[in-house]
Amino acid sequence: MVWSEFVTIAGIHLLAVMSPGPDTAIVLNNAIKFGRRAGVLTAAGIGCGIIVHVLYSVAGVGYLLHHYPWLQQVMMMLAALYLGYIGINGLLSRAASGDADFGDSVDRKATARPFINGLITNGLNPKATLFFIALFTAVVSDTTPMLDKAGYGVYLVFATFAWFALLSCIVGHPKLQQRMQDSYQLVNVIMSSLLILIAARIVWTLFVEVTG
Repeated sequence: MVWSEFVTIAGIHLLAVMSPGPDTAIVLNNAIKFGRRAGVLTAAGIGCGIIVHVLYSVAGVGYLLHHYPWLQQVMMMLAALYLGYIGINGLLSRAASGDADFGDSVDRKATARPFINGLITNGLNPKATLFFIALFTAVVSDTTPMLDKAGYGVYLVFATFAWFALLSCIVGHPKLQQRMQDSYQLVNVIMSSLLILIAARIVWTLFVEVTG
């Protein structure tokens, strides 16, 4: 493994993953509303989404996006629609009852939902796609062995999961959840509105890009 490449990748990725964005919003939304287990499952979905971006980068999808910009625009629209759907659905949902469990309870039927939330949110995030393509293009040499590139990818997956899992454990702590219980409706409105605003921002960016 080329350690200079690895250190550079790790440093850039750390700054990027800690920056607020769709991934952070969906993790906070699920962890605060449904508990840290849901947040960790969302983090796992985001980690799996990173696999998609790494495969994109290694396979040279940047070439396709450069020659077929409409592919990126389609991804942006799908991401906006999905985030908007989650946000609107949250606003329309009923407020939790006073007896609602805000701890780690996620029923079996709903277990896959947070994971899918994370996977789709990250997998359809065009900024994440472009970030990883740029990262592998600018930092990783063409002569770097494929095994080393795979090692970078494995690190990126687990580092991303670790960060968002940690974030989930913090905001989804039972004591904090108990405090959130009395103000669930307000929290629900704030988090759902945040997702809708992110979706609107993506749509606006796409509009400017198309009309500009």
